Amino acid sequence: MSTLTQFSGGGVRQIQTGYLSNVVATAAGTGEEQFYLDITVSAITNTTKCVIQFDGAANIGGLPYHFYYFNSTTQTYIPTTKILNSTTLRIMCRTSGSTPYFNGRWTITEYN
Repeated sequence: MSTLTQFSGGGVRQIQTGYLSNVVATAAGTGEEQFYLDITVSAITNTTKCVIQFDGAANIGGLPYHFYYFNSTTQTYIPTTKILNSTTLRIMCRTSGSTPYFNGRWTITEYN
């Protein structure tokens, strides 16, 4: 976990952003990382001084409009994120067992 003292004394070093539109998870793991998608990003100088934001959802069914309702055949999940290393962002999700599709915008803000 990052603390306020890690971010003091400097401004923003870089901001990276991207958008996922109906991208299926490419791998399966366990726990929080039951399903995940690894995204290659530009090199991050110090991964401990980063904030990740993901505005979106994961859905079962593969159509973006499935965010907006729930019925017996469609489910929506909130993904989590983490930085694996200086060039890899992971978006991950636990689901009821079906492979999810990710939709939304991710942003990595790295501070000095």
